[in-house]
Amino acid sequence: MARYRKIDVRIWNDQKFRSLSDNAKLAFFLVLTHPDTTPLGMLRSRPVALAYELGWQADAMSDAIEEACQMGMLMVDVKAGLMVAPNFLKYNPPNGPNSLASWGELIDLMPECPLRDESLRRLKPFLDSLSDGMKKGIPDALKDAIRDAMSRASNIQEQEQEQEQEQDIAACEPPPPLDDDQDEQKQNSQEKASRSKRTRLTIEVLPDDWREYCAKVAPEIDPDKAWEDFKDYWQVKAKDPLSADWKRTWQSNVRKLHSGPDWMKGHLMKASVRSFKNAKNVTQTPEYRERLQACCRGEGRTEKLADDGVTIIVD
Repeated sequence: MARYRKIDVRIWNDQKFRSLSDNAKLAFFLVLTHPDTTPLGMLRSRPVALAYELGWQADAMSDAIEEACQMGMLMVDVKAGLMVAPNFLKYNPPNGPNSLASWGELIDLMPECPLRDESLRRLKPFLDSLSDGMKKGIPDALKDAIRDAMSRASNIQEQEQEQEQEQDIAACEPPPPLDDDQDEQKQNSQEKASRSKRTRLTIEVLPDDWREYCAKVAPEIDPDKAWEDFKDYWQVKAKDPLSADWKRTWQSNVRKLHSGPDWMKGHLMKASVRSFKNAKNVTQTPEYRERLQACCRGEGRTEKLADDGVTIIVD
C-alpha cells in the first residue's frame, strides 16, 4: 500500500465536508488515510473495527460513517465489511502503468457484494479516460472483474424491468375470461394491444406531478438529480427501453430509491437534508436543537419535520 495519500487543501472549501460533524470529518480522513485502504480507495473493514482503532464507542463511529455516506463521500456495506471512498482516484490517480499491475489482485481481496460491483462499474469510466500508455498496464483480472460486475448489473436491471413490464401489462389486462373460446380470444387480443402500447421515454423535463410524488414519497431525494439518472438509464443504457406507463415506472423508481441503502442513493440526496439516528446526534449542536424545536412547534419558516421526527427538510 502507498505510504502517502493526497488530500486537496480545497476540501476545507467544500460545502459537504464543512457541513459534517467533527466526528464525521475524522472518520472520513481515517478511511482516506488508513494503512489498509487500497490504491482503489477500498477498505475491507467495518465501523466497529475502526471505532476500536480510535478508542471510540461503536455507535459513535457508525453515526459518523453514516453521516459521511449521506453526503456521498463514503459508501459502506456493513454486512460485507467493505468501505469505499468514491472520489479517491480523482485525487490519487496511478503514477504509471506499473502502478496498475496489482489492482486485479486487490479487487480479488475485496468481499463480493453489490457495493464491490458498484465500485467496479464506477471504475470503468476512469480507466477508459487513461492514456493509451497507461491502459497497457491494466491487468486482465481487473478487466474481467469489471466485465462481470457490468453483466450482473445488467441482469438485475433486466429482471426488474421485466417485473415492471409484467405489472404494467397486468394493470391493463381485463378481468379473467369466462370458459368461452371467444372470451379467451378477446383476452389474447387485449394482451397484445397492451404490449403494443409500450413506448420509449421521450419526456425531457420532469413533470410537476412527478416531482410532487418524489417530494412526498422520498423527501430526502433531489428530484432533478433522480430524473437525470432515470433518463440516462432508460434513454441510453436499458436494453429494452420500453414501458406501457412511464409515470408508474418513475414512481416505482422513486420508491426503490427511498427504500434503498444510503450508499446507493447518497449522490441523489438533497444537500439540505440531515438525518440523525438518535438523541446523541440530534443534540450535537445548539443550532440544530433550536431548529428541531421550531419545527416541532410548527414555527419553521422554510423548514419542516419529516415523518421520522428527527430529519429537518429545507424547502
